[in-house]
Amino acid sequence: VDNAVSFIPTKAEAVPEPPAWAATHMGKNLRAAFPKTGICKGNTDIVDVKFTADPAGLQVLGWGWDIPKKKRIERFVLVDKSFTVVGAGEGGVPRPDVSRALPGEVTDDNTGWTAVTKLTAGPVDGYGIVGDGDAVCMLGHLEF
Repeated sequence: VDNAVSFIPTKAEAVPEPPAWAATHMGKNLRAAFPKTGICKGNTDIVDVKFTADPAGLQVLGWGWDIPKKKRIERFVLVDKSFTVVGAGEGGVPRPDVSRALPGEVTDDNTGWTAVTKLTAGPVDGYGIVGDGDAVCMLGHLEF
């Protein structure tokens, strides 16, 4: 039995808007927005900030690596349990732990990503946008 108490830092601020490029994807079905499946490696690690002002929401942290292109993933979306795009974010966040753990495979120390969503509870899945911007690969699942 895991008795650990998880602590999510809070900010008394509104959740930031997702990046401008994501506006056309928000509220759409994942497969309608991204019909192809890509190949990647990564994870949707943690909720690292909870925003408590109006609108409330969360920031999610993870990492992603595009296997065929051998480079970090730059854009990410978050989907809810109905596979509706409910958040988005960008890569380039320092994650030297990843390249240390996967030497020779992941060659960039900045494979981390953050994404924001107005969800405050429930499951969320993180996906990296790969290919020619028309494919996604799943990076993990969080319950909060």
